[in-house]
Amino acid sequence: ELLVERGPMRAAARGIWSPRAGLMTGARLSPSGVVGAFAARWASSLPSTPASRSAATPRKKASALMNELRTAQTAGPKPFPEIRAGDAVEITRLPFSSAPKPDVLRGMVISKTNRGIDSEVLLRDILYGEVVEFHVKLYSPLIQQVRVLQRAFLHKGKKRVRRSKLYYLRERDPLICKVTGVQFAGDVIAPKKKK
Repeated sequence: ELLVERGPMRAAARGIWSPRAGLMTGARLSPSGVVGAFAARWASSLPSTPASRSAATPRKKASALMNELRTAQTAGPKPFPEIRAGDAVEITRLPFSSAPKPDVLRGMVISKTNRGIDSEVLLRDILYGEVVEFHVKLYSPLIQQVRVLQRAFLHKGKKRVRRSKLYYLRERDPLICKVTGVQFAGDVIAPKKKK
């Protein structure tokens, strides 16, 4: 085969498109063939140029492969309803894979981060008088159910929340974010026992 050290013919010999190689792309070059003789004359007439980038670095290849995997994993219907900042949410999840019963996390969504399979929400609530924040991965296999208790809980459902990140609520009164102990329309109320 014809050995072309650098320039656009190197790309053509390897089957990679190059603007200078033009029609020669993908052609197998041999010194005995017409294509080989033409290619040798054509390559010698061009000014010498550095080799074109024929392939991406291994890191870029791995990154592209990981992006394809992430999009394939999140393709199809989402396993949770549409969640926005300011909503009151209840998430039922297992604390660990062999747990006998699930935990129920309630809170107001302070932020939602969309990163494909790594998407998460930040919930804020008050438990036993202490302010608690939870980072919850939405595509985690430990999550059993995600339920929106009230849309725009921050404004009591009267108007939409305009910001996507509500970090400013950390400096405000913590009772604004209290979801635990509040009755919502879909809640099941246990009957009180008579004494």
